[in-house]
Amino acid sequence: MQRVLTTNLWTKIQRLAAKRKTKKAAIAYVTTDKYVDFGKGDSLIVDASEYAVGCGQTSARVLKVAYKRGAKIFSSDRLHAKFLIFAIWRLSALQISPRPLRTNCLKLPS
Repeated sequence: MQRVLTTNLWTKIQRLAAKRKTKKAAIAYVTTDKYVDFGKGDSLIVDASEYAVGCGQTSARVLKVAYKRGAKIFSSDRLHAKFLIFAIWRLSALQISPRPLRTNCLKLPS
């Protein structure tokens, strides 16, 4: 069944993620692990470029914690995605976020 969620999206994602043993995600900017925490067996593709981390678009702390828990972390500075895939036996549930958790930062001229 497909549903379009317009309210409480991250709360719903949090409930789904908590029930799943394996999580795969491509999320351009990760700033919190409040809704989804990554660990052993999980994979996360994120923009962990020096610029994204330096201006707060991506949290180095969140990535470090996920890595220490055993998650595989991949980085792409061209990533513009918000996909989460939760394994359910042989099936998968896909959630798509409409926007990042934080606003983009602008690089100001020196």
